[in-house]
Amino acid sequence: MNEPQWPPKNGREYIHSEEFGNLVVSEARKVGEAHPTLDLADSVATTFQWFNTTLNANRNFISKKRFPTVGSFRAYIRQMVYNAGMRAFRIRKKRQDLSSVPESDMVIDSPSASAERKEELLNFVERLEEPHKTVFTRYFFDEDQFYLIAVSTNCTEDEAQKIYEEAVDQIGRFFK
Repeated sequence: MNEPQWPPKNGREYIHSEEFGNLVVSEARKVGEAHPTLDLADSVATTFQWFNTTLNANRNFISKKRFPTVGSFRAYIRQMVYNAGMRAFRIRKKRQDLSSVPESDMVIDSPSASAERKEELLNFVERLEEPHKTVFTRYFFDEDQFYLIAVSTNCTEDEAQKIYEEAVDQIGRFFK
């Protein structure tokens, strides 16, 4: 089997190609086989969206320096699909857990929270220092994924998640 030219000459064109689509689906199948309980329904779409956003910001993202071989690029995509599946799992779990919490414990936001309480939250979020404010706002309100937040805030996905957790801790202390 002939390997395609690596890296592709135009990353933005490449991610819209049938070749890239087949690659992402193939890697998603591998993740699904390795993790059969993981729901990957949104992972493929998330991967396409992420590459589109990233290549619009940095047209040289798919480069020989970052991905020296097609295999390293495949591994990156496989990890991305897995991470997106895990993120979806955590979000569903978090929402399920939150829905079972007694109303009196709904600290941050709920349909039953008073307008004053919601305004308190928004005011506190406005007082968060950067990058905590941006990361919290994008993850909590905009429901962006950590790897998208990481790209735009020049940090790693793990760092973005840690910053979010620190912001939640700060907000939690405020509401006690």
